[in-house]
Amino acid sequence: MTKTEKYLPFILAFGFPVLGLINNTETLPEATWWSLLGSYLTTASFFLLVWYVNQYAFNRLKPGKTKPLLIAGLNVLLLVVLVLLIKLLVSENIQPAVPVSLWTMLFRMATAISIINMIQHALRVSKQRQVLRLEKSVLESEKLKAELNAMKQQINP
Repeated sequence: MTKTEKYLPFILAFGFPVLGLINNTETLPEATWWSLLGSYLTTASFFLLVWYVNQYAFNRLKPGKTKPLLIAGLNVLLLVVLVLLIKLLVSENIQPAVPVSLWTMLFRMATAISIINMIQHALRVSKQRQVLRLEKSVLESEKLKAELNAMKQQINP
């Protein structure tokens, strides 16, 4: 596991909520620091959970056409669970730190999950390319060694 693969989930998980808070600057003066911190940590934890669940599912599922559909379904399930938890935890008396509509929240979370999936896919493709390049260089070196041995056999029978 490279440093990028190690730290990228945390950078994304803690970076995405900041972007959400920046977009809602008109409502932030009403929010308290504790409610902002709670919403920030909840969202960051959710994105970390999505990253590691996707990685686990990708490593455990067999390759095939249904694999991306299963991972997408798993992401939708996680998103629905998060929305239900937020609806249960946030009652009429308690206002959320950053008030947004349910559809806006779903759209933002789905967009962030899509970005996470694209980044994970790009990392996997990059790793596969590195493996292919390494295998190609090994095959080329073996081919050159075989040619060298063949030439040595011709010179010294």
